[in-house]
Amino acid sequence: MSSNTLIETHMEGNFCKACCRCCCAGESFFFSDFSSLDGQNCDVLIGPKVPGEIILLNMPESPQIEWKIQKGSYLCCDPTIQIGTSTQGCCQGVGSGEGFIILKATGHGRLVLNSYGSIIRYDLQEGERRTIDNGALVAWTGHTQYTVGLASQSGGGLFSRAFKSAMTGEGFVCRFVGPGTIFVQTRSFSTLAAALFPHLPENKKPKK
Repeated sequence: MSSNTLIETHMEGNFCKACCRCCCAGESFFFSDFSSLDGQNCDVLIGPKVPGEIILLNMPESPQIEWKIQKGSYLCCDPTIQIGTSTQGCCQGVGSGEGFIILKATGHGRLVLNSYGSIIRYDLQEGERRTIDNGALVAWTGHTQYTVGLASQSGGGLFSRAFKSAMTGEGFVCRFVGPGTIFVQTRSFSTLAAALFPHLPENKKPKK
């Protein structure tokens, strides 16, 4: 960062909101504020925890747009944007892979998000449908409707569809209906963790 950069911290929202964001949505209790000490331009380099892509969203002052953000995808924003939490339904919280509490961004200004892998954008028209794999979500417009269900929609009962979904390796998926915008990531950190887990030293027992 530049030598004329001032760093301060603040609690976004009240104490209860900060606790909910920290404990349930996986974000920090306090946010760091960066500003210029002398009114001149300054720069700060900010990077995500995992390798991937970074995108900049310009949130207009009118009409205002609410963005819902998956855990770990928020990077930074202008002070005119408020980062809070949103509650999902039971099925959405369990099946979407994002949990019952997710982040939401409101206000106007610049919002910066990051992903694991590349980011693909889908702009859905009225009534257009798009199925997104569980865990691939980065962010989506708050007014976009979606449901969570089994990946397999072929005939048969619930057990048959659950078995087919498990065999394809998909399990649950999110089905969005436009209008709205969705950002998805090309990789899943949980999939990487599952692939690496058997190769960790503590999981390799020595042969006797």
